[in-house]
Amino acid sequence: MKRRSFIAGSLAVAAASGLARPAILRAQSGEKTLRMGHIFPESHPYQKGLERFRDELSRLTDGAINVEVYSSSQLGGEIEMLGGMKLGTIDGCACGVSHVATSDNIRKFYLLDMPFLFKDFAAIESFFSSELASEFFGDLPEAAGLRIVANGTAGFHQILNSKRPIVEPKDLSGLKIRIWESPSAILALEIMGMTPTPMAFSEVFTSIQQGVIDGITNSLTTFYTTKLYETAKYVSITNHMYVFIPIIVSEHVFQSLDSDEQAAVLKAGEAAGQYWRNLYATDDEKHAALLEQVGVEINRADVEAFRAHVEKGYDRFVELVAQPGTEELVERLKSVGGF
Repeated sequence: MKRRSFIAGSLAVAAASGLARPAILRAQSGEKTLRMGHIFPESHPYQKGLERFRDELSRLTDGAINVEVYSSSQLGGEIEMLGGMKLGTIDGCACGVSHVATSDNIRKFYLLDMPFLFKDFAAIESFFSSELASEFFGDLPEAAGLRIVANGTAGFHQILNSKRPIVEPKDLSGLKIRIWESPSAILALEIMGMTPTPMAFSEVFTSIQQGVIDGITNSLTTFYTTKLYETAKYVSITNHMYVFIPIIVSEHVFQSLDSDEQAAVLKAGEAAGQYWRNLYATDDEKHAALLEQVGVEINRADVEAFRAHVEKGYDRFVELVAQPGTEELVERLKSVGGF
């Protein structure tokens, strides 16, 4: 059977949704172009991860599949991009798993936001090589219409704030800290002891400057590449959350590819994910030094004190997921966490 052309399928979806521009373009040469986005600037690891995916996919398909990477929320925020993939207006994105959990009710993803779950990058790689990772990131429910093709990351998160160094849980009392709009991410900050303030990343810089919030939780790489160090001078190394950022493509797009092209997408994704994850292990060390050079005060938090504090709140994640077998899943995650 002759496969329906990409352009025809995309035009049909676009027409049905009132959108004029198709998501997938087919040039006369037969080249297929995927439009994929993320929320950070071009200097960020998100961009580098997607560029590696682009380059690998082009190499594996002899240039038959091209990827256009759109940075800085040009295609919308992460929730908007997930919606755009279903409408057919974009083809893929780099997106936090907790947004996928919210938008498509894949509730087990909420557990990956539990604070102080993974000890270090070695524990993360051990997790990715385990059967448990396959259970989390394998085939998603058909209704989601999404396909995870790579496991990228936002790295280990630290705390940047304008008030004081954070050493132990009591130091977080009263601090208003920005977090993305996700029930699990909000819960993680709550059980650590801070006041979570959901907010779009694009609003963070001015909100810290104006005192609307006191700070943000994110990686050292993000603090430096987005110049957040200009708004607050205290950075505390907590490694409290490892944030999973898969590269996702529309299932409709994936199924429109032939078997060789599908295999190329998955192989390119594996290479891009490994490359992307490795960036943080080296970039965080580099950016710690650069942050100190611009006057940021960096301290290390008491991780054991925090772990003892937050583990009492893990049952709230079980309640959030509210599905049979969740308690067992939490214990299995803890067993590969490296602590």
